[in-house]
Order: sequence, then structure tokens, then C-alpha cells
Amino acid sequence: MEPQLPAAPFGDLLRRHRLACGVSQEVLAERAGLSASAIGALERGARRAPYRETVALLAAALGISGRDLAELEAAAERVRGRQSGSGNERAARNNLPARLTSFVGRDEEMREISALLAAHRLVTVTGSGGVGKTRTAVEVARQLVKSRHEEL
Repeated sequence: MEPQLPAAPFGDLLRRHRLACGVSQEVLAERAGLSASAIGALERGARRAPYRETVALLAAALGISGRDLAELEAAAERVRGRQSGSGNERAARNNLPARLTSFVGRDEEMREISALLAAHRLVTVTGSGGVGKTRTAVEVARQLVKSRHEEL
């Protein structure tokens, strides 16, 4: 069995395909409808998690398909904190930020926000800066995504 090489970062793959195509960052940007600075940022790793639509535009502009396209998409998914799978996994897909630490407490606030969301389409969470409004709202959203996915 051949040892598996570590997966290449998205920026390295993009640069490799661009150079193989023989185009500059400016030409690729024009073909993909992006800015040259965006291409440069992706290749340098300054912008590490491109949108799926951006990956599709770049792939089309470079004429990438098949295995190369799958490799580029997988690299983009890895930097978003998710592994591209075979499609067999049942994990709910969403655009919530990756959980970097555990979430403890705020049970009462989470119940209240969940109840409000059940009754209203839009809920605004207010409070002083730094008290955890966003983190609590994201955790409520994570629970709602999980519960709706389990219903399916």
C-alpha cells in the first residue's frame, strides 16, 4: 500500500492549476469574474475558505473537471472545517461557523430564543457587547438544524 501524502492546501492547488494552464492571476481573474487581488489572496492563503460558487467559477475558468475538480472542492471544504464525504454521511449541511470550543450554560436563554423562533420568523437578541449573544444564537441555530435533520 502506497503511503498517503498530506492533502495540498487550496491555494497551492489553485496556483498549480493556473500555472499548468499558463495564465496569469489577472487573466484567471478576468475569466472567472473575480479580482486579481482575490486570486492572489487565495493563492497566498490569506483568503483560505472560498465560497463554493467561487470554486466553481475558478474551475470553469481553468477548465478543471473530474478528479482535479473534486480535489479542489475537497481542499476548499477542508479549510471550512468540514470534510468532503462520499455522500453517505447523514450530517446536516449548513453554513454555521465551526465550533472551536465547547458551549456551557445559557440553557434558559437558549430555551427562550428557541420558543421565540417557534412563534416568530425573526428574533433579535440584544444585550451588552461581549456577553455571548452571537455564540448563544449560533448554538440555538445548531440545535435547530440538528433537530430538523433528525426529523427527516
